[in-house]
Amino acid sequence: MKHSILKYWLNCLADAARVNIDPQRLREAFQIDRASVSLGQIDSSQTDEIFELYENILKGLQKKVTRNGIQQEEIYEISTVNILISPVVAVSKTARASAVAGRVNPITPIWIPAILSRSGDIRPASEEQPWIPRNLLEPIERADETVGDIETVDKFLSINPCATNKKDKEQQPRWVDVWQYCDEMLQYVAQQSINDFDLEGYETIPHSYILLDQEDDKRIPARHIIRLYGTILGDLGANPLPAVPKLLERYTSLTLNKLTALLTPKEEIKKSSEHYGQMSWQFPLSQSQRETMHHVLAMEDGEILAINGPPGTGKTTLLQSIVATLWTKRAIKEENPPIIVATSTNNQAVTNVIDSFGKVPEHESPLAGRWIPGLKSYGLYCPASTKQKSSSEYQMETFA
Repeated sequence: MKHSILKYWLNCLADAARVNIDPQRLREAFQIDRASVSLGQIDSSQTDEIFELYENILKGLQKKVTRNGIQQEEIYEISTVNILISPVVAVSKTARASAVAGRVNPITPIWIPAILSRSGDIRPASEEQPWIPRNLLEPIERADETVGDIETVDKFLSINPCATNKKDKEQQPRWVDVWQYCDEMLQYVAQQSINDFDLEGYETIPHSYILLDQEDDKRIPARHIIRLYGTILGDLGANPLPAVPKLLERYTSLTLNKLTALLTPKEEIKKSSEHYGQMSWQFPLSQSQRETMHHVLAMEDGEILAINGPPGTGKTTLLQSIVATLWTKRAIKEENPPIIVATSTNNQAVTNVIDSFGKVPEHESPLAGRWIPGLKSYGLYCPASTKQKSSSEYQMETFA
C-alpha cells in the first residue's frame, strides 16, 4: 500500500510541476535553427546575445560588497546559463482562428531544461527532465487545444522515466540522447514528432525557441521532492527489501491506528526526569507544556504527536524546550547532536521558529551566550533559491 500512496503523491506533484511557460515570454525568446539545437550547438553571435541578456539581469540583482574598505559591486564569472528550450512552437494560422477557444496562445508541446556554455554547446540539465505542459493534456476544464492526455504521459514515464545514454548506459545522457527522448515522448503522447509536428489550425514555426530559465516557485522546489519520492520508491523495490522507516510506514498507512493512551501521573513523574534542557532561563514551562513535553519524551520511533493550541499559548516556547532537551540528552551521552527538521507549507512558520531561537535572552555566565561570532540563531534555513535574496539575515543553505 505504501508504494501506491508514494506513487500517488509523486504523480500529483509531477502533475503540478508540469507548468506551462507564460506565453508572453515567447516574445523575448531567441529563435534558433532547430537543426542546430538538435545537434547541441548554436552559433557564437546568438550565444553572446543570450549571455549578454543574462549578465544584464544579474547586474540588476548585484549586491554591494566591501573590499579593502571600498564598496564595490560583486563580480560574477559566468561560464554557463540555464535555459529552457521549446523545440516546437505552433501559432494559429489566421486572426480568425485566434478567436477560437484555445487558440489565442501559441502551442509549445514540450519544454527541455538545458545548460548553455560560452562556446555555444548545449548539454542536458542534470536536475530536471523534459515535460509536456499540463494545460495541453486531457482532462482539462476548458475546451482548450490539447496534444494528448495525462494517463498516456504517465505510461510513457513509467517505461522511460528519464533519458539514458544510448552509447554507454553507465554515463550521463548526452544532448543527443535527451533530444531523442523528447522526440519519443512527443510521438508516444501526441503521435507527432518534433520535426513533423502538425496541428490543425496551427502553423509550426521552423525554429526552436530558447528562453532564460527563470526559477519557478512550483517547478524548482517540486523536483527535489519528486527525486526524494523516486529514491524512496527505488529503495522499496530493492532486493533484498530494506527495512521501511517506521515513520514512513505510519504516515503512508491507510489503517486507522488506535490512539495511544495518555501517560498516567506516575508515568509523567518518571518522564519528567528526562527533561534535561531549557532554552530560556526566565520562565518555567506551564503545567500543560510540561505534560506535552513528557509525552514527547515518551514517543517511540515512528510515532506522531499532534499539539494544538491558539496563538500565544506557548507552542514555540515548548518547541524550544524540546530542542534543548534533545540536544542536552545527546551531549550527556557523548553522542552526535540530533538533526531536527522544522517544515511547513509556508516559509514564515519556519522563520518564526528560527527567529525565536535567536531572541532567547542570555544571562551573564561563562556558559551563556553564543560562542561563535556573528551567529544570530541556532537554526539553518534551507529556502528555495528564489527566496534567498529576501532571507539574507539567516544562516542559509540554498537549493536551486
